[in-house]
Amino acid sequence: MKTKLLLPSFTAVVAAAALLGCNKETSSTETAAPPAAPASAPGTEAVVPAATAAVKEAATAVQAKADSLIAQAKSYIADKKYTDALNTLNKVSGMVLTAEQQQTVADLKAQVQKLLASGTSAVEATKSLLGK
Repeated sequence: MKTKLLLPSFTAVVAAAALLGCNKETSSTETAAPPAAPASAPGTEAVVPAATAAVKEAATAVQAKADSLIAQAKSYIADKKYTDALNTLNKVSGMVLTAEQQQTVADLKAQVQKLLASGTSAVEATKSLLGK
């Protein structure tokens, strides 16, 4: 009869010990591994320089386009096509420009507006002289 009581008691003690464990608490710094650096996907090392080169090419193309439009506006000014020059300069103004290009566009706009204003004054003076 003692074995009948001893066996269930022993089983209960073993089960309780297994469930409770040794009750040793570990600090979070011991168990937690430091975060690993994110692994880069294969082939990404080549993507960054390629993307950088593509951005530089696009910026160069935009700058070349702006230079072309500025040259065209200067040509219009030389041909006394002030309205066309102003329209071209307005197109350039919407682009991303270097500081030098921004200054050039601002100077050319001022020049065209001055020429347009003086042209209007000349036309009005001529009309008043002719009496029309």
